[in-house]
Amino acid sequence: MIRRILLIAAALAAAIATVSHWSVLLIAVALYATTIILSRLTGAAPRSGGDADQTGAAIVISVATGIVVLHADADAVSLWEVATVLALLHGLHLVRHVLRVLVYRRWRAVADWRNVAVAAPLPVRVDPVAGPTLVAIPVWVIAPILAIFDADPIAYVGLGVVCLGLVIGTLVPTSRALLHNLRMPSERARLAALTAALRKQSPEILVHFNARASSAYAITEWMTVLERLAQDHRVVILTVDRLPWHFDTIPPTAIPLVHLGGAEAIESFVEQVPTLTLALYPRNTSPNKNLLRVPGLYDVYIGHGESDKAEAANPAVRAFDEIWIAGEAARARYLDANVGVHEDQLRTTGRPQVGELLELAASTTSGPKKSVVYAPTWEGYYADDGYSSIVTHGDAVVSALLDRDDVTVTYLPHPALGTLNRRFADASSSVVSRLRRAGGRSVIAGSLSERYKVLAAADVLVTDIGTDVVDFLALDRPYFLVDDATIGTLRDDVVRALAGPQKDPARKKFALRYLGDLSTPPIDRFLAEVERTLALVRRVRPRRTSSATDGGEQ
Repeated sequence: MIRRILLIAAALAAAIATVSHWSVLLIAVALYATTIILSRLTGAAPRSGGDADQTGAAIVISVATGIVVLHADADAVSLWEVATVLALLHGLHLVRHVLRVLVYRRWRAVADWRNVAVAAPLPVRVDPVAGPTLVAIPVWVIAPILAIFDADPIAYVGLGVVCLGLVIGTLVPTSRALLHNLRMPSERARLAALTAALRKQSPEILVHFNARASSAYAITEWMTVLERLAQDHRVVILTVDRLPWHFDTIPPTAIPLVHLGGAEAIESFVEQVPTLTLALYPRNTSPNKNLLRVPGLYDVYIGHGESDKAEAANPAVRAFDEIWIAGEAARARYLDANVGVHEDQLRTTGRPQVGELLELAASTTSGPKKSVVYAPTWEGYYADDGYSSIVTHGDAVVSALLDRDDVTVTYLPHPALGTLNRRFADASSSVVSRLRRAGGRSVIAGSLSERYKVLAAADVLVTDIGTDVVDFLALDRPYFLVDDATIGTLRDDVVRALAGPQKDPARKKFALRYLGDLSTPPIDRFLAEVERTLALVRRVRPRRTSSATDGGEQ
């Protein structure tokens, strides 16, 4: 937002300043238009907000450069010299942009992998480096200073050299990446090499994940469980998207990671690795259909948390062979919602992640002050899924909690809070700033383990309908759900909860209903369910064979 405001302000200032130099403005606009036209002709038209900001900056840079140069010494520098410099800058930017798009096209929708020994090269990624934005720094900051002090024209020559160097510097890694990616074997050959390597490992379980970066928590919260599962079974994590950005968000792991870009590659992948038997889905998203339509796998929806949100009874889950739920509350939710889910699809497996929370709580010692955590959920995709209190009650919650000196207040927002709606992001930032001024703290948990560390140390939880309150039930500690009815008495309620007994038989009943039996390690029930399912599939479904002719199984 700030960068866009600066761009607009710079453009207005440039337009006003060019009243006596309309020719410079016309040249800049013409060059910018040429850049856009050539980009579209080459199929490299900007598609994202970031690229739009960069190309938008190009015209501002052009105008500002021309104004500064002409105002500095209008007699010594000709208009054509300015036009030549601007044309060179735009030309280099266009070349760089086209190269980036070519690299992107050669990189996206291709097979990528980690932790698999494949006899084929990996594609090279090029991180987006904003050439025009880099150029804008010296132009906006240094050039006006030189103009104010009536600098010698040689100073502007040096500034131009710096700007050219910045743009050219971004061309080198892009060109190298393009050459590398162009020399790679065909996509079919790389996919064949990948499946051949995996056939040697004979994986049984495929974990399918597709989501935007802000939703990566849905897979990261399962990593501890999957690591344990991988001790007994061969597991592969399959991410599906245009680009394999998921590799950057998944914690370090020895589990094979595979990225595929489309339905055809997924179908070929499953066909060529016939030992794959069980597919687990932590998210209920439309791209799941690309794997669900492939025959031969037993598809199980495992979700990424237990809650009473409307989305927790989404009718789309009826497409799965089984739906693994934490406790009887989820069973009742699906059946009462009458969304087409049959009772024989539901299997109670508990919430395996909660075992880590219980272990952390057992090893966490209390500090000198009581700990209260405010953990609002995110805004949700749909109107009926908007449970976050941060916009409507966030300030009131913080005011109530900060009213006591003997309490440490921790803010623990949902990982996706504010990613879809700017109002929620602004409200969250406001709470963070207020807590910092008051001596509280905020924690942006990058993993479930980090989140559990905060919850394990909490004496009281203030939250919304969501997974946090269900997981917190395992600790049998006081909690409060934020709404219009509770916000007025929240301060007094928290005071009484901190002073009273921590244990409550009613919470025990809720924990049993939502999380299942916690008397044994929660992960054991999940692992047992995996064993049952694998045995079932082996018994009732014929073993798949591969049609590969490159030395794989027949």
